[in-house]
Amino acid sequence: MDLSVTDAARAAALIEDGKSQYYVARVLGVSRCKVQRAVKRFNEFGVYTRRNHCARKKSTSEQLDNRFITLNVLRDREVTSVQMKNRLEDVRHEAVSPTILGVSPPSNVCEKWD
Repeated sequence: MDLSVTDAARAAALIEDGKSQYYVARVLGVSRCKVQRAVKRFNEFGVYTRRNHCARKKSTSEQLDNRFITLNVLRDREVTSVQMKNRLEDVRHEAVSPTILGVSPPSNVCEKWD
C-alpha cells in the first residue's frame, strides 16, 4: 500500500527539514522504500499522489490478425471480406483497415470502408 497524500506530504516536509529517510519511515510506520518512492515522485512530478496508470493502447500484431482471419475463414468459408472486416472490428473494438484483409477498397466506395 502506498502512502496517503498527507503522509507523503509529511515525508517530503521532514526530509526537506533534514531528517533521514529511516527516521521518516519510523515516524510514519512504513518502509524506507515507500518513503523514498514518495519523495522521488514529489521531486520528479511536483505532486504527492500516485500517477494514474494510463494504459498504453494495446496494438494488435499483424500475426494475431492473420490468425484470427484464417481461423474464421476456415470456420465459415462463405464469409466475404467485408463481413470478415466487420468481425475483426467487433473483436478489436476499433476500426480495421481493409488492407489487413489484403483487399483494397474500390475507388468509388471508399467512404463505406472507413
